[in-house]
Order: sequence, then C-alpha cells, then structure tokens
Amino acid sequence: MENLKRDDVLKMICRASLMDNLGMLIGAGFTKALTNNETKSWKELIEYLCRKTGVDRNAINGSYPEIASQICHIYAEKHDCSYDESVKKVKNLALKGLDEEPLKEMLDKFKSFFDKIKTNWIVTTNYDLNLETILSGKSISIDPNSCFFKIKNIIPIYHIHGIMNDPKNIVLTNEDYISLFRPGDYRQSRLPFLFKESTVLMIGYSLSDFNVISSLDLANNVYTNVNTNFKSNIVQVIRKDKSEEGYKEDPYINDNGVIIIETDEIINFFKELICIYNEKDDKNNIF
Repeated sequence: MENLKRDDVLKMICRASLMDNLGMLIGAGFTKALTNNETKSWKELIEYLCRKTGVDRNAINGSYPEIASQICHIYAEKHDCSYDESVKKVKNLALKGLDEEPLKEMLDKFKSFFDKIKTNWIVTTNYDLNLETILSGKSISIDPNSCFFKIKNIIPIYHIHGIMNDPKNIVLTNEDYISLFRPGDYRQSRLPFLFKESTVLMIGYSLSDFNVISSLDLANNVYTNVNTNFKSNIVQVIRKDKSEEGYKEDPYINDNGVIIIETDEIINFFKELICIYNEKDDKNNIF
C-alpha cells in the first residue's frame, strides 16, 4: 500500500464495482455538490434553527447535537410546551431548512456516473432522497428502524440518521446520538461489518463523526478476521481546492488505515473514475 498512485486507487474502486463488492458511505458534502453548495452544513443548520426559534446562538455551546438539545429545551420553556413537542417542532424546522432542490444538470450527471460505477449498497447520514432520485427505480430506502437487506438488482440506501419523510425518526439532538450507542443498537453493529466485507468509498463525509470512527475501530481492532484472497479497503474522498497549500495529487493513508484521495470537486472525482472504468477490456478487466 506504500507509494500509492492516483490511478491505482481509482482502478481499485472500479474493480470493486465490477466485482459487485463496492459500497458507498455518503454524507452532506454529496448533497452540497448537487445543490451548488446551498445545502446547510451542521454549523449553518444550527444557526438557522437558532434564528427560527429565537434562541441566542452565543448563549449556548457544546457539540452540535448538544446545542440542538439546548435549542429544544429553550423553545419548550418559551412556548410552555413539553420537551417532546419542542423536539418535534425543531426537527420539522430542520428538515425545512435542509430541503434544497438539487440542480437538474447535476442530477443528470450523477445519474450517468451511477449507471456505470455500480455500487452494491449505500449508507448515508443524509435525510434527503436525492440518491433515490439519481437511482430512480433501482434502489430501495431503508429507514433507521429497519434492518439492512439486499434484493437482486436493487441498491439498498440505508438512511442511518433518518429520512426526510419521517421527521420523528431523524437523528438531530444529543439524545438521538446517544441512543445510537446503546448496547446492541443495530445500526452501530452493522456498519463495522459492511466496512469489513466491502471496498468502501466515502463521499462528502468526515471521519470526525463518532459513528464512523467507532465503526472503523471495531472493524480494524475487534473484528480482526481477514480474507487473504481479497483485500477490502476504505477510500475517503476529500474536497480541497487545488490552489490550497498542502493539496496532494497522490493518495495517502491516515492513522485509521483509510486511503485518502483529494479532489477539487466531487463531480470531477467521478469523471476521473469514469475515465478509468472506460479503459476496461471486453472481459471487464481494469488494466
């Protein structure tokens, strides 16, 4: 794995796709690419919720889920309602704030990409249904209360933080996040096995998320079984301006064993993948 070249990693992803062993972990950065960066980040969403609920952002602090819980508590006091009613209201506001319309041009481009680069499964922390739109007729949504499953020729999209059409089940507050780490929580138990059993492409996602870090730790240090015939890897695509100091053309491996590949735009990374994929021979071998 030393001295990796960019084409080596791109070929690895294409081979996994052709072997039906590619999985994708997709986060908010992907939706930003579809909406020309109009979709709110965690920070922007918190600021939006503070404005909508009349909460002074400077008066509260902590992690973003902790701040979301504080917003709900303050809203409940202001409006003399229960905390549960306040959470429901704030979650509905959050979904309205994140309901950005994707650009048709971008949807069409990503449809063409996903038509070629086949994925076996998708796990996403996004609430939106943009992936279902891109994979129209070829996917099935799985909500966080359901188990992961696979049907022939259908791509499961596992929304581990909830789906736009079911506000009560979205993961937003600190209590929501804490529940993910209860002993035996299905979502948190399933992720390490998906990481272990597939080549995983992380798009628009940060490894700072505790869900992912803990799942990687379990996959690397607890479930230590290996397959000597096939090496699965995790590749994270990081968006970085090429003019930014420290931009690296060649991939590198971080402390968690994740292969990092940088790109100026997610769509340009997919264009690179397609170029490599088109080099395959008539036996579907990637040179």
